[in-house]
Amino acid sequence: MGDPGDLIAACALLSLIALTRTLIWRRRINEGKEADRQGLIALFEQCNGRNWKQKRNWLTDNPIGEWEGIETNDAGRLLQCVLPTNNLSGSLPKEIGNWTQVLWVYFGNNNLTGSLPKEIGNWAQVKNVVLHRNNLTGSLPKEIGNWSQVKRVYLDDNNLTGSLPNEIGNWTQVKRVYLDDNNLTGSVPLTLGDWGEVGTVSFTYNNLTGSLPKEIGKWGEAYNVSLQHNNFTGCLPK
Repeated sequence: MGDPGDLIAACALLSLIALTRTLIWRRRINEGKEADRQGLIALFEQCNGRNWKQKRNWLTDNPIGEWEGIETNDAGRLLQCVLPTNNLSGSLPKEIGNWTQVLWVYFGNNNLTGSLPKEIGNWAQVKNVVLHRNNLTGSLPKEIGNWSQVKRVYLDDNNLTGSLPNEIGNWTQVKRVYLDDNNLTGSVPLTLGDWGEVGTVSFTYNNLTGSLPKEIGKWGEAYNVSLQHNNFTGCLPK
């Protein structure tokens, strides 16, 4: 038989390891929750929060899940920020990139201006992004290609410029993409052929040019593709 003292020491070591892992996990959860809160505070302060229509409990010490328009998971991490038609104005702060577990962001029908911060590329788990009917400007940051799980993207009715980044071809699970009524230029990237599950694509009323890549023929699930009112050349791909 082994030395009882060795057995006790081994059990104590295992208990210490388990405790350490638990403390590390709790610390990471708390750090994530605080980062989510700071992103919300920055949004409120930079986007006219004092004049929002719905702002109950915002900036209070209540859990952010009790702030109007916010939903969290059981651990208190931000899952949804839904504030449509709510008098949001000004530019989006980079701190909203703290929302690393967010699934749904809905800021449609507001008065947001300025460019999209590249930090929103940190929304790696996001499913739905609705920022339509604002006054957003600037180009689409390539970092949004990190939205590999996104299903719906609504960025229509803004003043976005520049070309479509190749990286958005990473949206391989996307179902609907609305980028119409902007000032986008350049050609359609070949990578968009990887949108194999897409059903609706709308690029109307932009300044897109060049020929349409044959790769979009892979959109086998597409039932609504709107590309008119651009400056495309060449023939439709078979």
